Amino acid sequence: MKIMTWWNSPDFISLASTIAQILGAVVGIIIVTLGIRSSQLQDIEQQRSKLNIENSKVEAARANERAAVLEKEAAVARLELEVLKEKQAPWIFSNEQRRLFKDSLKKSIKTKISLSYADSDLPRSADFAMSLRPIFQEAGYEVDSEIGLFMNAKATPLEGVLIEFRDEADREKSLQLVSAFLKVGIPCKWYKDKPDEAKLLPWLSGVITVSVGNKPK
Repeated sequence: MKIMTWWNSPDFISLASTIAQILGAVVGIIIVTLGIRSSQLQDIEQQRSKLNIENSKVEAARANERAAVLEKEAAVARLELEVLKEKQAPWIFSNEQRRLFKDSLKKSIKTKISLSYADSDLPRSADFAMSLRPIFQEAGYEVDSEIGLFMNAKATPLEGVLIEFRDEADREKSLQLVSAFLKVGIPCKWYKDKPDEAKLLPWLSGVITVSVGNKPK
């Protein structure tokens, strides 16, 4: 006669089977859940990576824009510095200019000269006017001992040199001076005083005034 124990009874076996099925189902659910969670985490990580990449691209684009702006500003600053240097650069004759200018003066009709400089480009205009004195003297001109100062306040300020004379007899001499300056690349104009103007400056009769304005750009 078989003696049945509780663990091999039909009820226990049925219960155990049910429990096993339930556990299997739970494990399956857990596995599926973990799989879904893992997939979700991967999706989230991929989205995060894509977002980081997009953010990096945006930041890189902004950095490039900032770099372009800085480069443009630097270029403008360099240009402004060059312009400032040019504005502040001294106005002097090169050795070749001096030689050509002196050669032209030696061939010209000699006369008395009065030098003046503009107040609008100091000290360059004064320095350049003073540098002309020995050149004129070496070429045989009589140069007034004093150098005058004039206001360069017209709507279009004098740039370069102005040759001014009062007497018609000095026209040719004045034009020769104009030609000498032009030959060395210095802008130069001439002007004949009107009779009323000449009367106000009788001591300048027979004298040609060489007025130095702003340094040419």
